[in-house]
Amino acid sequence: MLIQSHLDNAEDPLDLLIDLARKHRVAQITYWKYGEPRATVRLVEPYDIVGTTEEVRAVHCFQIHPHPTDGNPWRTFNLVNIKSVLDAGDSYHPRRSGTLLTGELVTYDSVKGPRVSDRTPVKPKANTKPKISFGALLLYSVLFVIVVWIFAMMSKR
Repeated sequence: MLIQSHLDNAEDPLDLLIDLARKHRVAQITYWKYGEPRATVRLVEPYDIVGTTEEVRAVHCFQIHPHPTDGNPWRTFNLVNIKSVLDAGDSYHPRRSGTLLTGELVTYDSVKGPRVSDRTPVKPKANTKPKISFGALLLYSVLFVIVVWIFAMMSKR
């Protein structure tokens, strides 16, 4: 219940997504999908407000990370399942116009979004491993061999 009271006092996820969409900022959402054992973190570009005239229910986004296995990165996220929204630290160029900024509602039937190839993939900042070039690997290998050779020569004395 502590988590729920924290969420009740938190800012509205829709307001946060609208603010990020205005700035063309990638959003990091924590989303608890029905049937999943825990929430997952996703990087998305927010585009559309989904619902009816009575109730806004979801937001339609382009999911950058993790890349969806079905090949279609357009996803609809139920607002009640979004547990947090943060600025992911990257900007994006809109792939198409969206309704988050106009306040228009779209229905679930109309959010099947076009398949779009990644223009400029945005990689998550956390949990990234540094890449080592072939030249650096070769240099370290040569230095290692020289150090081993020096120790071998010293032990012969």
